[in-house]
Amino acid sequence: MITALRDRTGKKPEELASDPYCKFYLPLWKLDGDSFADHSAYGHLCTSYGSIWTPRGRSFDGVDDYVDCGLMPQMQVPSGTFEFWFNPTVTINSGSGEIRIVSQNRLEFRFVPSDGRLHLRIYDEPDTVYRNLYTTQNSWVAGTWYHITGSWSPTGMRLHVDSNQVASENNDAYPQEYTYTLSIGSGYGPNYQFKFNGLIGLVLIYSRALTPQEILDHYLVGKEMFG
Repeated sequence: MITALRDRTGKKPEELASDPYCKFYLPLWKLDGDSFADHSAYGHLCTSYGSIWTPRGRSFDGVDDYVDCGLMPQMQVPSGTFEFWFNPTVTINSGSGEIRIVSQNRLEFRFVPSDGRLHLRIYDEPDTVYRNLYTTQNSWVAGTWYHITGSWSPTGMRLHVDSNQVASENNDAYPQEYTYTLSIGSGYGPNYQFKFNGLIGLVLIYSRALTPQEILDHYLVGKEMFG
């Protein structure tokens, strides 16, 4: 069982949620059914629309599947980290167009149209000013697991892929007020067209910026689960 694993850092996967700054912990490889709560202390109710449980995570068909996790006021903080594991069913590259993985109108991860780079966007004023970070990587191979962390703090934004920092910007932007729910596997809302095709195994939110060593530790924990 995945839940019994302990990686070379000495951590079990569920111990990632024991950090008092962990505001959202969604181990999607555990969660069957159409409604479930995240495993943080907050117990956010999440509703699946079409995504299918597998032992490696929830499967999204790229057409109309997504998970609605409700409003996330815990993301409206000066420092934070958003972390997730994903595995595309079809290789994503410069011809793939726009795809949203997670989104809630103030913070989102998406693949850039006709580019293939992964893009972290943070709005720091309502719909007018935003900050962007882009990966240099622009091809994401089908059947391959990737670990992504995006963090923000008063000293800047950082984007990591498989524990390696790939982009940074020195600014103090952070997600401000919003009225949209957190959506996994698509943009926000049931009719949003840019949906993800593949597996999403784990989603985490912290109300502080993780250190490079912590990001490496989390990556190693995930490697034991997802390979």
